[in-house]
Amino acid sequence: MGKRDCFNNLYSQGYLKSKIVECLPILGYAKGELGNLNGYAQLTVKDGAISDNFVFVNKLIPHSQYDLMIMANDSPAKVSILDLSKKSCSMLMGSAYQFLVFLGLSEIMQLYSLNNDRFQLCYNYNRDTIDRESGMVIKKYHLHLNFWTDSELGRLDVNELGDIKNISTRRRFLDPITALAEQICYDRLGKKINGISILPPDSERDLLLGLPAGLKLKFENWQMLNNPALVEILRNIHNSLFDIYALIQTSFLGNCEINDAWKRSPLLPLGQIILNINSISWLSDKSKKGLTLLAGCLKNLNPQTMQYFKNNKWARIRHLSMGGLNYSLGMYSQAQNKPERPIINSSPVYLVAQVKLFSDMGGAGVCYMDKIPMVKLSRQADVFSHREAQLRAEFQKEFIKYFATTVQDSENNYWARYDI
Repeated sequence: MGKRDCFNNLYSQGYLKSKIVECLPILGYAKGELGNLNGYAQLTVKDGAISDNFVFVNKLIPHSQYDLMIMANDSPAKVSILDLSKKSCSMLMGSAYQFLVFLGLSEIMQLYSLNNDRFQLCYNYNRDTIDRESGMVIKKYHLHLNFWTDSELGRLDVNELGDIKNISTRRRFLDPITALAEQICYDRLGKKINGISILPPDSERDLLLGLPAGLKLKFENWQMLNNPALVEILRNIHNSLFDIYALIQTSFLGNCEINDAWKRSPLLPLGQIILNINSISWLSDKSKKGLTLLAGCLKNLNPQTMQYFKNNKWARIRHLSMGGLNYSLGMYSQAQNKPERPIINSSPVYLVAQVKLFSDMGGAGVCYMDKIPMVKLSRQADVFSHREAQLRAEFQKEFIKYFATTVQDSENNYWARYDI
């Protein structure tokens, strides 16, 4: 394992054996030919007196050749799923469903040579961290619809997480608290969310099935994206994570205050933290043990150390905790998009929520596909050819044309601008 990691005991052996791809090269734009954050289409969703404005963004640094991003574009910024109306959330999940339908259309598969392709949707939340890197650089809610063609993936170089000797790199792939947070959430939520069973934490099962660490739900198929219950589940997950985080933070710090940039509240004495942990009646013994291990690893920061972090990116990524709740949430199936069986028809579909304390990588940067639970994208590894950039623009335009017909069925939804 190389140099000893003080958080090593928070990693189970199952996850240390999990498959990873350390570098998947992804093409991007040449300098001066970047994407457009103003968006190539705008959509407003009205829900009574509430209006949410969205833009379809051509990413500055893509996650794949044929990806999409839908970003909330209001001021003040709407950051979490709770900041959006339920109708807007349904539109977002519906857009993902329509994207999957679109990917399975025979004319689209032929036009863009699609076969054996992979898909993942995800979003990140990190409202309060403003002094270090995180998975949410833009503090506006944005949904990633990432889709990788078979030719884009090539032959994946697969290793195991435990093969990574560099501590900082390992933490970027799998945050030390992700599996612990999964257990804590399972304890608190009573094993179900809105009637849907939560998969019990089991690193050996996840190793066998190729599933990522994190709170997991299992759905029968992608039709769940059209089910209003999914919106309630997403909102419930956010509320639950927020409340759990505040409780644990109070147990460790004596408060749940939001820190200013380059400041972190001091830890309570270790003995007091342990007493506080043990006083939480619903925590399992496993969670209490994990939180005690975590408390023993964390240290207070003095001004000199914080100044060092200001000037050293990799030191702060490794050592400086996030300034608030930080999680990524994704949905995927382990199937591939094929002409004879489009991915829209695949089953089962997994929802994965991963809480992170140190990792700067969001759910789009370290994704999951097939039975590989950690695939790190190396974005902007090379430049799109003129033809590849042209195909990307045409693909986005074709989807917008298709999607526009699915949302213009109500006076509450309308396109404010539509061009590419």
